[in-house]
Amino acid sequence: MGGTLSAGGANAINCYLDRDIDELMPRTRRRPLPTHKVEPRNALVFGIALG
Repeated sequence: MGGTLSAGGANAINCYLDRDIDELMPRTRRRPLPTHKVEPRNALVFGIALG
């Protein structure tokens, strides 16, 4: 369970860090951060909390 939560947290933090690049790539531009459905700060806090 802990490993799963840590992996999810790492993924959320990675999405936070790559949000500017995701806007440029066709495959990733529909993700929640590039489309502004999720605030970047909220994604970072969520990732840290999961970790």
